[in-house]
Amino acid sequence: MSINVIYTVGELPATVNYVQVVSLGADRLELRAAGQMIAEAYRCGDDWAIDIKTPTARNLPRFILDDRREAIDALHQIGALYFDMRTGALS
Repeated sequence: MSINVIYTVGELPATVNYVQVVSLGADRLELRAAGQMIAEAYRCGDDWAIDIKTPTARNLPRFILDDRREAIDALHQIGALYFDMRTGALS
């Protein structure tokens, strides 16, 4: 059975999904895509640890950075890579 379109009423707009680095206090940061956490950074002694949390990358080792600024930068870079892979763009 084939479908014959008589009228196209309109096109529903796509949902806007942000890729964001957010702060959850002085000792915790998250990288979120469409409201879901895909990576987190947290204070680990004097350093910061980064964990990537995706269903297909469950056992990635965490890595350590010197300070909060570097953790924010690392989450930003991971977010840019994620965004580029999802959109095919170069940010």
